Amino acid sequence: MGYITQAPVRSYCYTEREQVKSMTVTLKLKPEVEAGLLAQAEASGMTLEEYLLSLVEGAALAKTQGISSAEERAAAFQTWAGGHRPTPPLSDYAASRQAINGDHDD
Repeated sequence: MGYITQAPVRSYCYTEREQVKSMTVTLKLKPEVEAGLLAQAEASGMTLEEYLLSLVEGAALAKTQGISSAEERAAAFQTWAGGHRPTPPLSDYAASRQAINGDHDD
């Protein structure tokens, strides 16, 4: 089994206004689970720690905000997106490979 961290530890970081608590958790994972998580983290461009943190935070926030179904999450996203100013669509050239990569070849 793989280990993500070595030992559970509680650490405290202080800011000017409040105390921020963080916790280190040790996970005992089956090798195939660890390999799968590493692959997903790499595919997302994150470290394993960042990837696991994003999964845990997403699950915790969804529960605390009472958003559990895909439809509810989509509606919450639409509400959030609706609060931004409208922007014009990109021209065909602006979205082209030439515009993005410039003059250098692959």
